[in-house]
Amino acid sequence: MASENAFDNFLVVVVDSGKLLDPQEFLLTGAERQLKLKGLITGIGYEVMLYGFAKGHQTKPLSTVAVTGIVFTVGKT
Repeated sequence: MASENAFDNFLVVVVDSGKLLDPQEFLLTGAERQLKLKGLITGIGYEVMLYGFAKGHQTKPLSTVAVTGIVFTVGKT
């Protein structure tokens, strides 16, 4: 995790694997440490890229791939 005040801003870019949707971009302050994504399509992959900005410089992106799923709740019978 980045130390406090190490970055001025973060940019999170989310792209679905099928390129069905336009990329989503979220600009966060340097103090923010989480982002809740909504409206994702169930059962497809997404590439998430994180860029940091500090003193006018941009970092190389950190990226990961995630697949959305369905959450099942099992009740008592």
